[in-house]
Amino acid sequence: MALTRGKHTAFSVYVRHGSHATIRSVNNGFYTVYFTTGEDWNSRKRSFTRECSFEKFDDQAHFKTVRVTGGTQYTVLTFTLNKVVGGNATTSTVPPAEFPS
Repeated sequence: MALTRGKHTAFSVYVRHGSHATIRSVNNGFYTVYFTTGEDWNSRKRSFTRECSFEKFDDQAHFKTVRVTGGTQYTVLTFTLNKVVGGNATTSTVPPAEFPS
């Protein structure tokens, strides 16, 4: 999964099937969230070798941190990278050449 702002990748993380990852301290702003799925992960090339799909969430993710009385209020978002009954996110296919590195 990769979060981008404009043409710059802010974060990129590999999440194994059935696992989860947490990204902390995301700067304020709007991010496009890309993800790829497939089989046979090649860690040297940082890509799948078979059954690859490249997608992005249609809506941007908005992260915002605000100081409030008594502490800090920040955005917490959860992304599920498989279809979920009752889910509210739509995705679009991305050509492999446009997928962030």
